[in-house]
Amino acid sequence: MDQKEKEIIALKRFLELKGINFNSELLKTKCPEPTDLEYDGKEYQITTGDGEYFGEILKVTKKYDITDVPKRMVDRLLTPDSWLTEVIQPILKNKRIRASKDIVLVMSILTFGPPISDVVWNELHQKFANANRDLINVWKEVYCVYPNRLIKL
Repeated sequence: MDQKEKEIIALKRFLELKGINFNSELLKTKCPEPTDLEYDGKEYQITTGDGEYFGEILKVTKKYDITDVPKRMVDRLLTPDSWLTEVIQPILKNKRIRASKDIVLVMSILTFGPPISDVVWNELHQKFANANRDLINVWKEVYCVYPNRLIKL
């Protein structure tokens, strides 16, 4: 699977979580940099930016028996606050050089994060967003797309 295919999958998931039915006729894949994709007239920069972090999880998963969950949990020692700083903040810092007020940044996060309630999770993201406005306000909008939820920063 090439990078463009991964970006399309991430965009489809983002739209699905927003309650939008994907229509391939509205998708434009050949876009001038820094836009990755255009959908229904909106420009998107797509990143699966926690790849390095996810790679660590995979490395540990291969090292231990698949049923040995505690040893496979790389993020078990991170607090929810530090998880955002360790995973989300580096993505925002790395992507800042490609930022534009005309582009929506969609961060496809492969990991679920700490096991906490949706309410607490949303509050932590808003606290994180308020503390990192300089990294967020350079985009039109910024979203974290998790396997099971969508959060706007």
